[in-house]
Amino acid sequence: MIKQWRRDFLIVAGATVIAGFANYLFQVVVGRGLGPEQFGPFGALFAVFYGASVAGAALQASVAEAAARYNALHGPEAASAIVLGFARKFAIIPLFITFVLAISYRQIAIFLGVQEPVAVLITAAAVGTALLWPIITGLLQGQQQFVAFALAAHISPSVSKLIFGALFISMGVGFIGATLALPISGIFAFAVGIAFVLYKKNTPFQRTADVVTVRGLSLKSLGLTIFLFVPANVDMLVIAHSFSNTDAGLYNAVVTLGKLVIFLPMPLSLVLLPAATKAYNKGLPSAHLFLFSIAGLIFGLAPVLGIYTFVPTQIITFILGESYLPASQHLSLYGFSMCIFSVNMVVVYYNLAIQNNHMLFAAAFFSLGEIALMGFYHETFNQIISVMLLTNVALLGIGLGEFVRTHTGTRRTVRP
Repeated sequence: MIKQWRRDFLIVAGATVIAGFANYLFQVVVGRGLGPEQFGPFGALFAVFYGASVAGAALQASVAEAAARYNALHGPEAASAIVLGFARKFAIIPLFITFVLAISYRQIAIFLGVQEPVAVLITAAAVGTALLWPIITGLLQGQQQFVAFALAAHISPSVSKLIFGALFISMGVGFIGATLALPISGIFAFAVGIAFVLYKKNTPFQRTADVVTVRGLSLKSLGLTIFLFVPANVDMLVIAHSFSNTDAGLYNAVVTLGKLVIFLPMPLSLVLLPAATKAYNKGLPSAHLFLFSIAGLIFGLAPVLGIYTFVPTQIITFILGESYLPASQHLSLYGFSMCIFSVNMVVVYYNLAIQNNHMLFAAAFFSLGEIALMGFYHETFNQIISVMLLTNVALLGIGLGEFVRTHTGTRRTVRP
């Protein structure tokens, strides 16, 4: 199992590196092309899009867990049928969210300080696509088709976003062009994903998901969405609303670099989820997979945090330019906060795999608490970052306690 885990990890890790590089190069191109004053409002819109992407990642994880579970218990055809049946029922939700954002675009533009309201309409379309294609990629992930998954979920959306974003900015479209690259990336991801699904000749489309499956997937997706969205997005929305556009642009520079560490646990979590789910549902041990993932993550986080701590000025200047230099003083604290959040990601994904919903609910609860605390403490950048750090440290303590509890007690009955 470890040998297969290693192979799958290398595939997803390679795709994540490519996607991470493309995503960050996109941010650098946009940041340099727009400047701090426009980069702040773009960061707010990107936070909305990223929030939808996070919801999509949560949905993808829930679908992957269900696909891996049904694949282990009933075979790949049943898993495909149930997931695709769920997709047909779920599709109305992205359409509804896009419609709500579209009719409220002027109010959203005023709230976020966006001077070109049409960019909000474009972001609304991006939100719809970001919530749809993860169902397809979740099926590929759950069935451990990692080559197809890597191309559909990572490489195609990130590379297409970079290409079209750079193209539009070079054409002088600027703010609107950078925003337009967001929905285009989702279209590419969906097209590649559905092409791989249709390529599988044994994929039946006639079966629909039962009510229990739909409800279970929806609740798990909601909990994961709250957990994944808040620590890496709500702060940017608070900053965009509470500070000037220039200050928001400086904070967005911190976020752009600080979020780099979030890419490190992604390949570990994405491979861990179906592997641990399969092991759990077949009655095999899975704790070693979790510990192996945590060890690999810490090994990767240490040098990144060292760079943020000891050379923040140089890294900010080199990547984004001297106009963002004042942001360097906040990079170390923000980076440490994101490191703890990254460890929590692996912890939560593992508990999802072994059907321990206590941890999922705790993650959602602490994330909502983080929003409440930011409502009281948002006068400075450091106050907001400190709230993120403290809530993530508390959640990590609970997560490690849950790991000890679940692996020292009686093993629970597997639910189909």
